[in-house]
Amino acid sequence: MGYAAIRKNKKFIVFLTMMFLNGSLFAVTASDNSKVNEQIEANKELNSQDQGSSEEDIRLTQKIRQDVIKQDVFSTEAKNIKIITIGGKVTLKGPVKSMDEKNRIQNIAVKRAGVENIINEITVIK
Repeated sequence: MGYAAIRKNKKFIVFLTMMFLNGSLFAVTASDNSKVNEQIEANKELNSQDQGSSEEDIRLTQKIRQDVIKQDVFSTEAKNIKIITIGGKVTLKGPVKSMDEKNRIQNIAVKRAGVENIINEITVIK
């Protein structure tokens, strides 16, 4: 490594040290979901750990998830919604970016499980 590169690296290290000592480097606040978790628990809301363990429930969830992931038009949020199947009843939860995404995900689930087996708790975020 040449003198110029070493000098440049030293300047960068000094810069990082100054930023760290100043407290502005990597100022990350811990995410505190305890209030949300308390609300979910108090309301007896389903979460992904409630997924049914029967082969049919697992297969149905997998098929809906695969159909959702295949959609190139969906946002990352839409592709990451929770799909929880218990006894053939499918609950859809999580945020999406538009009413169109919410409706499309519901339609995908309805095709796999039937309209009477879908609980749509998807929320639209702006």
